[in-house]
Amino acid sequence: MSEFTNFTEGEYYEGHFDSQAYVKNFYSCPAEEKNFLAFVLRCLSRIFSAGEHKGKLLVDVGNGPSIHSLEIEKWLKSQKDGLDWKPMLHPSDLEATLKQQAKKVLKCDVRLDNPFYPHTLEPADCVITSLSLHGLSKLMRPGGLLVMIGVLGESFYKVDEQLFSCLGLSRDNIEEALSGLGL
Repeated sequence: MSEFTNFTEGEYYEGHFDSQAYVKNFYSCPAEEKNFLAFVLRCLSRIFSAGEHKGKLLVDVGNGPSIHSLEIEKWLKSQKDGLDWKPMLHPSDLEATLKQQAKKVLKCDVRLDNPFYPHTLEPADCVITSLSLHGLSKLMRPGGLLVMIGVLGESFYKVDEQLFSCLGLSRDNIEEALSGLGL
């Protein structure tokens, strides 16, 4: 993608990000090999199905409004105006399993001392992050698992006609940042 130099502030996301359009644009591609969600779910399945990583608390931290918390919360509550995730969750029993396991959707701002304010969470056994490194060490228990999801070398993404910035990361940037965080 081209270089995008404007940083998208959180307030802009709040007013302009369309979570349903995002999911339809990036996760609903009929060709499974081009479907980002299918790729991510296959990777997460490999990580967690081996049984090596167990725990009580998993925190998923994205950049901006990821992982589309409003739509996921609507889905968990079976609200009629929520996005239909069934076409993206194969096999169908995966949907029931996910609904049983997911307990809460909380707003998270990793820039705060307590990212889940007004709620308080114990350090997580696993943190999954999508394009965000800031504040991860305070979310994870010592020895916990960090799973990173992202795209290297990108500076923006587009949802409908709206452009949103993302940090243009390289493997070296990530390794340096993780080392600096003690991870």
